[in-house]
Amino acid sequence: DTQASATTKQIGTLQLAAAKRALSSVSETDFLTPIETRIIELFADSLRQPVSRKDLKKVCWAKGKISDNALTRKIYEVRKVLRRLDPQINIRTIYGAGFELTLSEPVNPRQVGHFSYHAGTL
Repeated sequence: DTQASATTKQIGTLQLAAAKRALSSVSETDFLTPIETRIIELFADSLRQPVSRKDLKKVCWAKGKISDNALTRKIYEVRKVLRRLDPQINIRTIYGAGFELTLSEPVNPRQVGHFSYHAGTL
């Protein structure tokens, strides 16, 4: 089905089927609200590029005004879904510019130095 493939976007290891409002990893699928779907679509189309609050509001809430707090809450919900499905995918806040979808490389434990913390006493 060409329409379904046209609305399927790859985001790192995840696949967004916008028509079904489904975000899938290799092992599981989360179903999204229409606004969450539009937010993820916008970030997928702007991978590693800042997306302004203004653009997010325009795309996700075409009619009516939305508060910054409501937008922040939706971004939080999308971050939660992304973190659960693939912790390597994140939405980073860029002060004064908006948000950016980032893909991290998995950490190789052999490349990370040993770190330990010992709490001191008073």
